[in-house]
Formats: sequence, structure tokens, C-alpha cells
Amino acid sequence: MSDLKQRSILITGCSQGGAGNALALQFASKGFRVFATARSLKTLANLQEKNIETLTLDVTDASSITALAAEISSRTGGSLHILFNNAGTLYEAPAVEADPARVRALFNTNVFGLMEVTTAFTPLLLAGVSPGFSPIIVNVASVLARVPNPFASAYNASKAAVASYSDTLRLELQPLGLKVKTLYMGEVSTPLMAAENINFGPQSIYHVVEDSVKARTTTHLTKTMGPAQFAREVVDEVLSGKNASIWKDISTSKVLDVTGNQGSSVENAFLNLQGWCIRGITRNPSSLAAQQRPSKEVEIVKADLDDIASLESAFRGASAIFAVTDIYNHFFNPANFAKAQEAGISVNEYACNLEITQAMKIAIAANLPDVSSTLTHFVFSSLSDTKPWSKGRYTWNFHFDGKARVVKRIREELPDLAAKPSTVQSEMPEVKLPWIIADRYIGVYVKVLLENSPRKNVLAYIQTATWCEFWTLWADVRNVKIDIKVVGLGDFFKILPEFFGGSSKTH
Repeated sequence: MSDLKQRSILITGCSQGGAGNALALQFASKGFRVFATARSLKTLANLQEKNIETLTLDVTDASSITALAAEISSRTGGSLHILFNNAGTLYEAPAVEADPARVRALFNTNVFGLMEVTTAFTPLLLAGVSPGFSPIIVNVASVLARVPNPFASAYNASKAAVASYSDTLRLELQPLGLKVKTLYMGEVSTPLMAAENINFGPQSIYHVVEDSVKARTTTHLTKTMGPAQFAREVVDEVLSGKNASIWKDISTSKVLDVTGNQGSSVENAFLNLQGWCIRGITRNPSSLAAQQRPSKEVEIVKADLDDIASLESAFRGASAIFAVTDIYNHFFNPANFAKAQEAGISVNEYACNLEITQAMKIAIAANLPDVSSTLTHFVFSSLSDTKPWSKGRYTWNFHFDGKARVVKRIREELPDLAAKPSTVQSEMPEVKLPWIIADRYIGVYVKVLLENSPRKNVLAYIQTATWCEFWTLWADVRNVKIDIKVVGLGDFFKILPEFFGGSSKTH
């Protein structure tokens, strides 16, 4: 956006401590002329100290809205460049026990007030249209409009109404030169949520869970994103002009194969970090492995690696995805032996093809608009392509080469996603091999990747050792005796079952 100092923005709901207050400060730091509003000027004192223009506004009062529109029009010469509808309130109560008067009051603020403010300021925004610049309306909805939380039915419904209103408004105003963005706001540590505001009462049919609901609210203040961080990220996305929908929750990381060693390691690395919400993805949430996971704080989501639609649903809203595939799940499936024979290839190659297919479905799902709009990092657990560095000697190392082919195909077939992936891999150089304890350390490397810009590749290992050193250590730990014998390639293939690698003549 050019000439930022000539641009103006109106933000509603800017009381100190809230998200609107932080947004006002952040837009001001970008050079905007900021009009910050609240019901009382006393709650805007910190903004006045920063020379931000503060005004009173009650979004439920039509005369207050009209007066503000006239005042801002007189100050700007009749135009406005961004309208940020942030004002909102919260009411928590069981759906069937909610006070109708409080529900109506909530809708008056969250929905009808937002609509009236938009109507009043649209003429000023239309006056701000110029060659190369489209004024913006940002309407604050909530992730709860799409993923509802219990005991907040009125709030959830009001934000769903805002989201639907925004979608329609976008269609109507785009031909006139205005942009409409919907901000799906997640949990931000503001005074909006307070445990003391929750009071089901002893007669409530839910009174036994009231303390748990209050505890959830208390946790919200300690484990969620702060207003300043929220404002920085939101302002950057609003000004980028790329997405009509902005999802800004506590950073959400989707972890595929959360029941495996690598997935559980990523879970452990991020579980206690402030501002991260971990959602584990597995084919069977009721499996023994899923049920026996040590952490109960991670949401388990069902998805099938063979079903793009289920992956898209599981990925939606993620800021980061850690993806891992496993060739050996296919290799040790007895049903695939006959299928490989029918196809005229080894079970190794058949399993590799299945792994590549699943990995590409993961990538395709991550590249869909509803997922990519929030995604900043796509981390794929990869291995190196052995053909180039072996100068063509190794042509059957499907465990390595399949994953390398996936990375290549993402770059060639999904250029938008290719701007986001990072890879973490453990390769096999000659003599000294890099080793890693996957369930303990993979998550550490993934954490480093997400702390940096995308498109970084990491060789993940904690020490090097030859195979002889590895098995000597293994025998010592297991307290068993072993004999280590180096054999030639011909003897090696004689030892292996035919289905494992086949003969060197056919691969």
C-alpha cells in the first residue's frame, strides 16, 4: 500500500487491554491516521498519549454512529480507507438456559451494531477508492463461527452471522471497488473472557461442570496469544491484500501420525509452548495407540490419508502442518504382496508408490484455498534421493527415494505450496551414518523450522556412527552377544527374502 501516511482507519472497540487497542497502536506504527473508538474516552487514555485520535462510539446507538460518521467525514474531507469492525461482547451460558435479554443485547453489539456502522461509513469508504487502491472493511468474526465451543451458543451464533454477512457484503461491494475481509479471531488474552462472568447457578442442569468451564476461561488468559502479537500478525495480513478470510487463532499445528514416534515428538516439543494449539491427526482416534498417548491436551482429529476431503477438513485453520508418511505400513500389509505380484513389481516398489500417492494427497489438501489461506509452514519428513549421490548405483532404495520424489513433485506440481515447505530428514552418507532418536528429537528440529521462514531443509541427527558401532552399542544395552560380519552384495541378497528387495539384476 502506497502513501500510508495519507490513509485513515476507523477501529471500533479499542478499550485498553483489548485487541482493538493493540490494533490501533499497530496501525499507527505503520503510518496510518487512526481513529480509535470506545464507549468511554477514559479507556483510551494510552492511545491519546500516542497522539492517536480517540472518539466515543456506542455501536448500539444509531445517533452515536451518525454523529461519529459526520465527525470523521469533517476531519478527513469525506473519505475513509479502512473500517475495522472490532467491537464485540461475550455472554457464556448453556444454550437452553441463556437469558433472552442478554442474548438480544449481545446480538445488538456483535451483529446489528456492526451492520449499522458499516452502512454509515460505506459512503466514506467509496469516496476513498482511487486508482490502485481499494478501501477495506474488516469484520471480526470468530473461529467459533466454524468450530463452536459449548456454553457460548449466543456468541457462536452472532459470529456465524457476522461471517455470513461479510460473505454477502463482499459480493455486493467488490464491484464498487471495496474489499471485505472476515477475521476469524481465536483466543487472545483479553479481558473479554473472565471466569467471574460465568454463573450457571445451583439450579442449572450443568452446574456440575461450571468449575471446569471457569477453569477453561482462566487457562485462556495464560496459554493464548497476547494482543500485541495478535495485532502485528493481523495488520500484516490485512495490508497484504491476499486473503478474504483471515484465520488468527493461537498458532495451530497439525501433526500427522501423532501416534507414531515422529508425530509424538513434535507434539511433545510444542505442547507446553504458549500460543500453540496441537491437533493430532490419525486414521483411528479410538485405537489403542491414540488412547494411550501420554498427553490428553492434544485434540485428536480423524482423517484418512487416502481421502483428500477428510484431510482438508482436518487441516483447516492450521498455521503449520507436520507431515510424515510410512512406507512400511504398506510393505508389511499382506494384501499388498499379491497386488505387487499382479502389477509385476516388487512389494518394495508397490509400497513406495502407495506412500507417494498418500503424501501427494496430503500436499494437495494443504494447498486447497481453505487450508492455504492460514498456512505458513508445511514441514515434510523426508529423506534424500540416493540415485544422484550414488551416481546411479542405487536404483531400488524406495524408502529414501519415494520421499525425495514427493518433495520434487510438490515443487513441480504445487508451486504455491512449494513456497511454504521445509523438510526434515536423516540421510545415509558413507561410513558414518547420522542417527536420531525420533520420538525424542524430531520435534526439536520441527520447532526450529517453524521459528524461521519457510523453505528451509534440515538434516536431523544427534550423532554419527557406523553400523558396526550401532550394533555394538545395541548389544551392550540389550546385554546380548552378537557377531558382526561384512558381506558382499551378492551374499546380502541371498540372505534377504525374495520379496524384500528382489535380485540386483531386476532392480
